Amino acid sequence: MNGHRFEHVQQVWTHRQGQLVIDQGAWTVRFVIDGVRGVLVGPVAAAVMEAGEAALELPAAGDLPSASLHVGLRAADQSADQGWVDRFAAYHPAEKGHWCVMEVRAARLLDGVMDNAPLTSPLAGVEGRVLRGLNADKAGLAAAAGRVLGSEVREALAIGVDLAGIDLRTSAGLRRLRATAPLRDEGAVRAWLGVPG
Repeated sequence: MNGHRFEHVQQVWTHRQGQLVIDQGAWTVRFVIDGVRGVLVGPVAAAVMEAGEAALELPAAGDLPSASLHVGLRAADQSADQGWVDRFAAYHPAEKGHWCVMEVRAARLLDGVMDNAPLTSPLAGVEGRVLRGLNADKAGLAAAAGRVLGSEVREALAIGVDLAGIDLRTSAGLRRLRATAPLRDEGAVRAWLGVPG
């Protein structure tokens, strides 16, 4: 995990929304994480894009404290990679704005400041296959999610899997299953959920 503790990974990967703060104000931004390139991608306002850099404030989530990422902003090249467009559509409703890549230059995580944030995932290259496998047994996935969350889950659809957990679309909206240990491969995902391979 490149010197990051698992708690740092959880602190960052739990979020898909935050506040971009620049001198002129603050804007809510929804984003997805590109686990191959280690960047965040999402639509932003023109004023934000013009700033060139910003602070991305991530709120506290349950027992995870807030975090702050200093990000450089650049226009996303939609012709170079459509993968993140599909990923964004799975997580968020359609939004208007300038598609922006946010590259982390520094991060305040838990108890210190670091030069980067843990934004790459060893599952990024096989994520599609893992998701197809999990979604092939929707009843089993819903039951496993219910065990992790401690409450009944209906109509679960896995839309993202990474080092720190699984994101589901359910009848109650987006739900995050936070892993208890790093998920480094498909076997680790299945063992954690208790679903057959």
